Parts: sequence; structure tokens; C-alpha cells
Amino acid sequence: MDNEENEVKIEKPQKPFVKSVLEFQHRISLYEKIIFSLSLANIIFGVTLIGMIFSNPLVILESDGEKLSFKSNRKEVIITEMEIKKLVENFIRRRFEWDKFSIESMMANLTPIVSSGLKSKIAEELAKEEKASKYSAFSQYVGKINITIDEQNNIVGTFDKILRIHSKLSGDLGLEKIPLLSEAQVMVKVITGMVTEENPLGLYINAVVNYEPR
Repeated sequence: MDNEENEVKIEKPQKPFVKSVLEFQHRISLYEKIIFSLSLANIIFGVTLIGMIFSNPLVILESDGEKLSFKSNRKEVIITEMEIKKLVENFIRRRFEWDKFSIESMMANLTPIVSSGLKSKIAEELAKEEKASKYSAFSQYVGKINITIDEQNNIVGTFDKILRIHSKLSGDLGLEKIPLLSEAQVMVKVITGMVTEENPLGLYINAVVNYEPR
């Protein structure tokens, strides 16, 4: 017999059929997880985008000599400039007036008219103020509040801060309050949000910049 006929062909062992099926199923499962993750990411992105659209800042326009602010939603909301000014004045009083300095009480007063993001920032500011000063002997009030809205829609509140120092004096004078007056300004951003019983217009202070007037 020829040598060629005596040769034995050696073939590589093939993968078992069952193992191939398991690998195929594993790949399908992996692809399904990837598709699911991408779909979930798209859903989250869509919800975030919708949230941003619904929290757009107010646009203030002038009509017949009166500035009006509005934001398109499922229905049009018309808000007068006077209502915005009342909101900002209300915020200034709740933020800067107190008989007895209490972070918990002040934050409770501010909650209905400020956004959730601003709440945490104000709480940090109040904590720093409490640490820096002995407010137990102080009370503070505001006066001469003036709110303006310029052509660039900047909303600015100018006001006097009246700080009273409680000092125990001898004799028949007893407890005397010594007033210290200083000027202050805030620039705020207003957005629309959820309508509540305490905030029927759904107007919220979303950002505040404190600075001294020139």
C-alpha cells in the first residue's frame, strides 16, 4: 500500500454543539443588556430635557407701557411686574428679618418661595453667619425696599438692613436697642414651578447674588 493510504488524517476537535449554543445565548443576553442600558439612558435624557424646559426662567416683555412676564407651558401664564416685585420683597423680608436668629425658622419661612437648589445654599450662608456673629444679642429688620427690573430683565432689590444690638445698661434704662443701619442689594432670578397653596402663582426665587451698591 502507498504511504498516502497509510497516512491518518488528524483533524482539530470541534466545539461541542451544546457549548456553541450556550455561547450564542450568552451573546444574545449581553446584546439585550446593552440595548436596555441605551434605552434607559435615552429615557433619562428625555425626562431631564423636559424638566429643563419646564423650569425655564421667566421672560419679561413690555406691553402698553407695562412689563409683563410669562412662560409658555400647557397653558399660558401671565404675571405682572408688580407680582414679581412683591415676590422679591417677600423674599428679602423672609431672608433678612428676624427677632431671634433661628436657621430652622428662617428656612421654614423661605421654603414656599425658593427652589430646592437655592435652599441648601441659603442654609449654608446662614450657618456661616451664625458662626461668625453672636446673633443671640441681635435682631434685624429691613426698610426702604426698592425692586427694579431693567431692560435686560435683571431683577434687583435695594434695601436697608437695620441691625439692633441688645445691650443691658445700668440704672433705670434697662434693655436698650442700638440700631445700626447699612445698605444692601440682591440680584435674583425668578422661575416658575409647582403651584401650591402657599405659592398660588408658582413663582420661585432660583438664584441670589448679594453685593454692595456702588
